[in-house]
Amino acid sequence: MTVPRMPATTTPANAKSAGTACGMAAARAPGESAFGPASAPLQRAVLRACRADVEAFKPGNVAIGAPAHRMSADDFLRSAVVIAAPLADAHIPLGGRIEAAVAATLAAVGCNTNLGIVLLLAPLADAALCAAAAGEPPGAWRRHLPMVLTGTSVADGAAVARAIVRAHPAGLGAAPEADVTAAAPGFKQAFHHTLLEAMALAAHRDQIARQYVTGFAAVLDMAASLQALRQAGATREDAVTAIFLRQLAAESDTHIARKHGRQAALAASREAAAAVAESVAPPHWSATHVRRLTELHDRFLQHGINPGTTADLTVAAVFSAELDAMQNF
Repeated sequence: MTVPRMPATTTPANAKSAGTACGMAAARAPGESAFGPASAPLQRAVLRACRADVEAFKPGNVAIGAPAHRMSADDFLRSAVVIAAPLADAHIPLGGRIEAAVAATLAAVGCNTNLGIVLLLAPLADAALCAAAAGEPPGAWRRHLPMVLTGTSVADGAAVARAIVRAHPAGLGAAPEADVTAAAPGFKQAFHHTLLEAMALAAHRDQIARQYVTGFAAVLDMAASLQALRQAGATREDAVTAIFLRQLAAESDTHIARKHGRQAALAASREAAAAVAESVAPPHWSATHVRRLTELHDRFLQHGINPGTTADLTVAAVFSAELDAMQNF
């Protein structure tokens, strides 16, 4: 049964100055748009993944017809439109692509709706661009992902640090090393870590950073589950709901932990685990299970619980599946 929508090793800093991490991007022709038609299939994949995020019912998160945490589905959809082009531009370095996408989001909706999504989708898109530049089908992106991650520069790290400071995600604090505030305007200390080094330093406390040092292990596992559920007959919305719940049950959400503490994050995971345990896989969900998920959503909202990082990982999993399905670039 379909869940209904809710009601109302790093390289030197000079190793890469522009283009994809693989160093194979062609120079932009005079007068060529930064976000040209060659990137259109990749932009569409970004849009589809972001739309799936708000079309699926994910307890504690924004969905179409269900605003939450002072944000609406329209905010997320407008954000998706403006990040698709910079994320698909092979002429911009990885860090610059992230910084441009965050700036575009803030200009479009005036708040941080998608920092985590941008941080996760950018390396995946870069890997697809590397595959295309090598004359391979976009589905070969997985082979290029390790090179993208190990090929980041200090310039990438500084650009991402500036983007994080500008987005100002909830619970952002200081860090003893690779503190992103070092990249803030007026801060005298230089940011001197590559993007991968900075993510490695944060990996113990942030699930998104952890993806950079694990080769996006959780995202790829979720993508495999999504594909298996779809092959078993689940709708995309139900499959997205299922992988979201499974991930939240398996690993406590670090966005919740930053805002409410580790115990609250663990409690949310226990709630998700209970929901998973008492259900069969889609497409065989019962009305009772749908009601259980609705009640869980209401409890999360009542206490201000937002499994936002789990939702970001879910978007990246959908995007990974979209890349796997692409036949040409």
